[in-house]
Amino acid sequence: MKVVHVDINGWVYGVQKYVINFCKELNRIGGYRSIVVGPSGEYLNALRTENIPVVPIQDHWKKIDTDPAGWLRLYHVVKREEPRIIHSHGTKENIISRIIGRLLGIPVVPVYHCNHRQFGRRDNGIRFKRRIYEAIYLDVLERLTSYFSVENIAVSHSVRNNIRKFGIPDRKIRVIYSGINVDDFGVEEPTPAEKTDKVRIVSVSRIDESKGIIDIINAAKMIKEKGCSFEINFVGDGPLLKECRHLVNKYRLDTEITFLGYMKNVKEILLSSDVFVSASYSEGLPINIVEALSCGLPVVVTGAGGIKEIVDHQVNGLIVDTDAPEQLKEALLLMIGDSNLREKYGRRGRQKVLERFGIHRMISDYMNLYNAINERRTN
Repeated sequence: MKVVHVDINGWVYGVQKYVINFCKELNRIGGYRSIVVGPSGEYLNALRTENIPVVPIQDHWKKIDTDPAGWLRLYHVVKREEPRIIHSHGTKENIISRIIGRLLGIPVVPVYHCNHRQFGRRDNGIRFKRRIYEAIYLDVLERLTSYFSVENIAVSHSVRNNIRKFGIPDRKIRVIYSGINVDDFGVEEPTPAEKTDKVRIVSVSRIDESKGIIDIINAAKMIKEKGCSFEINFVGDGPLLKECRHLVNKYRLDTEITFLGYMKNVKEILLSSDVFVSASYSEGLPINIVEALSCGLPVVVTGAGGIKEIVDHQVNGLIVDTDAPEQLKEALLLMIGDSNLREKYGRRGRQKVLERFGIHRMISDYMNLYNAINERRTN
């Protein structure tokens, strides 16, 4: 069975990790072949490194809604490949894939990775542009094309509730949790040279408005004022990086906060850290938190979107409100001051990932979906 994944992107973030994990595992199973259509740049390189079949449609990444020729190239690629199923990832990809699938008679299964209408609090310009985008894409085109999909996948129950507003009936929405290969993120004992009195905190995400990076920096300022010994490493890149660096300099946090940029493999930094932190305003089911828990890290997170389906408050981590640096500070102070608590939460977190967020469970759910779609087509 050939499956085409449509994901127009040039970078590797949570959704792209999902697609890479998905295709790697499915292609190991006899009788299945996954192809990714649309990547460029770093994403294209990552797929090729994993020997995943890939077909680029752009020389360099640009928004597919501003690239009409890209629509036509995508149509011809899908027509040539003749897949049994099209998986699409992203709002614009969902809309375009549904239209192409309808024209070619191929079942389309959009995967919804995030909740819409949730952003950071600071930039009114971004908020205004987003409302226009929603009015065109989410409220009109999503509703119109949603009738062309045979199933719609939500990566969390939070996302499922969010996409109901498009008029998609519950019988056509299926929740399949994102999965990772837990063996790739096994817990390792640090060597004596790695041990330090300074508590090491790590954050892995895009450096943008919706991820609450400035809230973490503000919390760090308050923690430093308490005289605690800690460091925070930010892994990732994004449009807010310059502003965040300026704020770190302003607060004189240069010795506590480091921006490491984009990293292809975050396992090493996760395993050398003591606590994971995320202050996101909007999430579907964040792979970065699943990876952190798999490495045995306790987490301090907001309760945005599907995070509460991963993290249980005071069981495997601490949950705070969004836009609440003071709460973030208190939660991080608790983690910094209690190594036994960190160890207990980390052990429980890894156990939950083993039980619910393994890649094999995800692939099994998708194979059941494929069988159900085939049965409908033959009846």
